[in-house]
Amino acid sequence: LLSQDILVPLRLIATSDPQIRNAIIRGTNRQTAVSEEQFYALEDLPKKLELYFASFEDPAQRLYYERQSKQYAGAKGIQQVRIIDLAGLVRAYASIFLDFPHRTTRNYRGLLKSIKSEFFDKDNCLEMYYASALADFRLDFLFRRGEIGSELKPARYHILFLFRLLTKPDLPKWRNSNKMKEYCEELMAALWDDALSKARFLRASEIAREAVGPVFDRDSRDRIRTEPFTEKVRAMALKEPKIAA
Repeated sequence: LLSQDILVPLRLIATSDPQIRNAIIRGTNRQTAVSEEQFYALEDLPKKLELYFASFEDPAQRLYYERQSKQYAGAKGIQQVRIIDLAGLVRAYASIFLDFPHRTTRNYRGLLKSIKSEFFDKDNCLEMYYASALADFRLDFLFRRGEIGSELKPARYHILFLFRLLTKPDLPKWRNSNKMKEYCEELMAALWDDALSKARFLRASEIAREAVGPVFDRDSRDRIRTEPFTEKVRAMALKEPKIAA
C-alpha cells in the first residue's frame, strides 16, 4: 500500500489513430515484458486474417489464425492442428510465395525482420496467407499419418515450395491483384481435393528425397538449409510433367 504522502504521477493518453496507439505502446514498453509477436498482433493484417480464416463455412476448410498467444486454448470444437500461429504462417508463406524455404528454420526472427513490410502489407490478398496455412496443414496431416516419412521433416518447407511449383509455378507479379486471388484459389482448390493434394505432396517429397540423396545425416540437413538446394529442387520440379487435375 502507498502512503498518503507519496504521489504517483499518471499520464493518460487517448487516441483513435491505431498507428499512434501502437507507437505509444512500443515506446512505453520498458518495464513489462511484451514479445515482438504481441506487437505484430496489433497490425491491421493479422486482424483481417483472424476473421478471414474463420469465415469458411465448411468445417473441412476452416482454419484458425492465432493472432494472440493461446487465444484458442481450451476452445470447444476447435482442433489444435487447425490453428496456425505467426511463426508457422511466416514460414509457410515465405516458402510458397517468396521462394525462401531454405531460410525458414535456421533464423526465423531474421527471416521475419527481412520480410516484415511485405508480409504485413494490409493490401495483400488474404488468400495467399490462407493457402499457405492450408498447405502446411495438409502436409502436416501426411506426416502425422506416416504417408511421408518423418526423416523428410527437415525438408518440409521445400516440400511446400515444391507443391506450388508442381501445381502452378508462375506467380503473378502483384500481391494485391485479381490475378493473385485467382492463382491462390487454384492452389486452394487443389489442396481441398484430398486425392490430388496427396499425389502432389507425395511427388514433392520424392523430389526432395532424391535431391537430398540416400543418406539423411547432419551434413544433408545443413545442405537443405541453403539456397543452392532450393535452386536444385526448383530445377527438378520444373522438369516434371504437370500432374493432371
